[in-house]
Amino acid sequence: QGKGGYYGRGAYFAENAAYSNGSFAFSRDGQRQLLLARVLCGKARDFGQQLHRMLCKPPPGYNSVTGGPHKARACSPSRIWVVYDRAQVYPAYIVSYITLPRDTKVSIFCGDAMFQAVALRHSPARLELPLRQKTLHFAF
Repeated sequence: QGKGGYYGRGAYFAENAAYSNGSFAFSRDGQRQLLLARVLCGKARDFGQQLHRMLCKPPPGYNSVTGGPHKARACSPSRIWVVYDRAQVYPAYIVSYITLPRDTKVSIFCGDAMFQAVALRHSPARLELPLRQKTLHFAF
């Protein structure tokens, strides 16, 4: 759990994966990893752009907090959600990936389907797949 983030000490989750890629993704040997989690937010208190760094639990009558869009360091802005109870989080997948130089063409195979994407910036290409797919094979 974080210490003194935008909304105090809690577990932070971003709506936009590029937000996490910019500053918070684990990286080793050029490969990056993000945790894709199912989060039970319940009734969320929306703080918008306001920061409340001293929170250690949600306000009375709420189960979590949300706010944003926020931008941290060199990452894309995103709305974020914060929960203060570990029981509200189910880590579903670890997503491993690499970032690609601009205009790199990539073919992604998922089961019998093939998807093609082009990296438009030095960031991961946006590709949405159903969560039931567990294995992706990348061809460069």
